[in-house]
Amino acid sequence: MPAKIIVIPVIFLFLGFLFFPSFSRAQTIQEGDLIRASGDIDVWIVKYMGSKKFKRLVLSPHVFNSYSHLRWDNIIEVAPSLLNEYITSDLVRAQGDEKIYRLFPSGDTGTKRWIPTEQDFVSQGLDWDAVYTINTVDRNAYTTGTSITSGGSTGVSPTPAPVTA
Repeated sequence: MPAKIIVIPVIFLFLGFLFFPSFSRAQTIQEGDLIRASGDIDVWIVKYMGSKKFKRLVLSPHVFNSYSHLRWDNIIEVAPSLLNEYITSDLVRAQGDEKIYRLFPSGDTGTKRWIPTEQDFVSQGLDWDAVYTINTVDRNAYTTGTSITSGGSTGVSPTPAPVTA
């Protein structure tokens, strides 16, 4: 009788790895991995800076496909709680362009707002480590909004959520 008690849990463990791979073992998420919360359509790209863990939304399938190194079959489905361990970054600069933008996605579209000076960046309480380098297709997928300046009337909260380790 004891042999049956040992065999049954082993069978359930094996079936769990086959049918529920993303939840049956610990996941290791690497720099540049693509992640999506279970049951959600949004795809995020991961970035690490020291102990900080960032995620950035990939705006649309068009933007996704503009990156030749990204593959749809490389998206890792994760528990929503794991996705929430990453800080959402909305700061980007296009490769070859020094302008830093804050992104405001809305579905498959969105608005980019230029942050003209270092003072403007710092006054918003933003984190330099959160800036992602993107391609021009990605940058140009957003419409251009008003610049974000420290002079006020930006429509942006002066103190975004702090970046924590």
